[in-house]
Amino acid sequence: MDKEYEEFMESLMSEIPSHARKDFSPTDIRFLRDGYTSDDPEEIANIRDTNLRYNHGLESDVLKGDFLFIVFPGEHEFTVRIHCGSLFDTYRNDGIDKVWHDLEESFEQVREQIDSPTIELLSTGKYEPVKNRLFIRPLNYNDNRNSLKGHVYKRFGDMVFVLYALIQNYVPGETNNLMSIKVPADIVNGWNVDLDEVWEEAMINTFVMSPPRVYFSPDEAENATYEKGVFMSPVASVAKFSPNQHPTVTTTTWLNGAIAMFYPGVAKRLYELFEDEYFIVFTSIHDATLHKVGTTRAIVLKRKIKDLNSHFAGDGEMLTTQVYKYNAETDRIEQCQV
Repeated sequence: MDKEYEEFMESLMSEIPSHARKDFSPTDIRFLRDGYTSDDPEEIANIRDTNLRYNHGLESDVLKGDFLFIVFPGEHEFTVRIHCGSLFDTYRNDGIDKVWHDLEESFEQVREQIDSPTIELLSTGKYEPVKNRLFIRPLNYNDNRNSLKGHVYKRFGDMVFVLYALIQNYVPGETNNLMSIKVPADIVNGWNVDLDEVWEEAMINTFVMSPPRVYFSPDEAENATYEKGVFMSPVASVAKFSPNQHPTVTTTTWLNGAIAMFYPGVAKRLYELFEDEYFIVFTSIHDATLHKVGTTRAIVLKRKIKDLNSHFAGDGEMLTTQVYKYNAETDRIEQCQV
């Protein structure tokens, strides 16, 4: 390991309390190296979340990259994760003053977030304190068009993806009830941040909160472990689909799990597992079933959706009345004209 890097990290860790204006216990500041893993479930959850957020959706219990984990205690503990390689690059390129400037900004954002309700954070008009609480939820447009006025969303056929802010604190690795609110458009406009950046951050948060999973039967999905149904990881338990399988795509929490089809890279990965294009039947806002092209017709699936939706009348569970298909040439999900 580079001696300059080691000395930089040692000095940095010793000075963090003074720059954070806080006394930390010896276990509140940890320097975890690339390849680190643990037997502690909470720590494993943090490693997974870190890999998902900083390593392009990598699902692994082994940390990729060196990270500082700094715990700010409060009613709800808040952990700051800092990629040490990026920090060292800043030091070499711009000097130590720039390093502390960036870290102090992060620490200030944490102080604003600790124990502050989401609604209060939204009312400040600042993007940074609230950005980690944003996520995307899929809904049916026609059923929700009136409640969407004045809020931030993207339409896709008769589906709509809506920007929400999490009210209930999220605990990594645990299913929660997602107490949340739609984010008003005037608040987002006041952030003076490019909407694509806001959307990308919210989608990353959604992925981290609820990683994608694939199951082949209700029995397999019921009480599934975190590791069950992994298909995006290099060491995924799911390696290939047979032509006549109809896998169900959702997330670890299942709640609003249809959004998994729109996570970066998911649709293409499913194409690789099928080795062919496939139809997508969004069976509810929580999941989608896949059918390999050539094993059935879109019109048959359209009838199936109509029958399914008849059971959802008025309860908000319906996502769409349409059949969709993954187009490998464009790497896009498209609505079938049937």
